[in-house]
Amino acid sequence: MAGFYDIYVLSGDRSKATVIQFLERFLPEREEVADEYPVPRYSDTPEVYLDTADELLTYLEHHSDEPHSIYWASQVSGDPRFAMLFATVDGHAIYGLSVDGNEQEFLANLMTFLNSATGYIDFENPPSDSAPEFEKKVVDGVK
Repeated sequence: MAGFYDIYVLSGDRSKATVIQFLERFLPEREEVADEYPVPRYSDTPEVYLDTADELLTYLEHHSDEPHSIYWASQVSGDPRFAMLFATVDGHAIYGLSVDGNEQEFLANLMTFLNSATGYIDFENPPSDSAPEFEKKVVDGVK
């Protein structure tokens, strides 16, 4: 089977400091996947282009209703292969990891790290844009 398992965990903390701690813990040797970050995302006429994930994290910390996604790729072999952050429309964050195996262990570790009871494993499918939609997916089961 080609592809990766995606582990997603919901958190009320989308602070830049927590994101950096997440990255240092789970993907210390990484590189950004994008070259620039338009805000708002997917806009034909963005208000601003940010050059780095660091700039976007600062922006998202001060604009709690701005949704966006950031992907980092591992620079070494092994799991996790990718780390992800999805800022939701309602001030939350969904932290993600893409792995080739041991997905239950990564889910448990990420939930413990974030002190969250809300997470799931999916396969090559991005999470919802809001905390209630994410929680509903967890309750209903991933489909």
